[in-house]
Amino acid sequence: LCDWSSDVCSSDLAEQGLFDILPAITILSAIVLRTRRYFLSSGLVLGIGVLFKYYPIVLLPFLMIDQRRVKLSPLLSCFGIVSSGFTISCSIWGMSTFSPIFLATERASKQISIFRFLRGRFSPLQLLTDSPNLDKYSIYATVVFILLVIFLSWLRNIETSLAGMIGMLTALTFYKVGHLQFYTCLFLMMPRSEEHTSELQS
Repeated sequence: LCDWSSDVCSSDLAEQGLFDILPAITILSAIVLRTRRYFLSSGLVLGIGVLFKYYPIVLLPFLMIDQRRVKLSPLLSCFGIVSSGFTISCSIWGMSTFSPIFLATERASKQISIFRFLRGRFSPLQLLTDSPNLDKYSIYATVVFILLVIFLSWLRNIETSLAGMIGMLTALTFYKVGHLQFYTCLFLMMPRSEEHTSELQS
């Protein structure tokens, strides 16, 4: 699924202790399974990714779209594995299982987030106010633009790997916590999208 000797994998996991490569691998695996029409398995694998980190859930609607039809099997299998994982986690650690969700809403924008730029010293909003801060609108922008991408993917019947990559890029673009490691999934998705597009063209 990926070259474990590559700089992305080795530096993220072994050197820096960041495990975003793991949900990224589940995202790629889910896309591969979906393009091979293993709908149930794709949702199951994605659910494992959601248990690592929440953001892979963005991919779920794209796994469900099948030529303007909607398949429920990815949703059911993903929900099954996620609910099982949460049940086990809550039985051990209680409601602290959901602490990352509240932490994400309370965090300030940072690193490469566009919202961090918009409240920075070079923000064009400095012309209007001394302390621009649009962080509170991040969640609304993320939801609106993801829904727009989902609708256009359904309407235009965009190929799954390409639609999923656009969806993930949209989510990461408007999410206010712009950590670099979140983009690991895109590094794995891009070659797959290009390969599958070439297969379709041939």
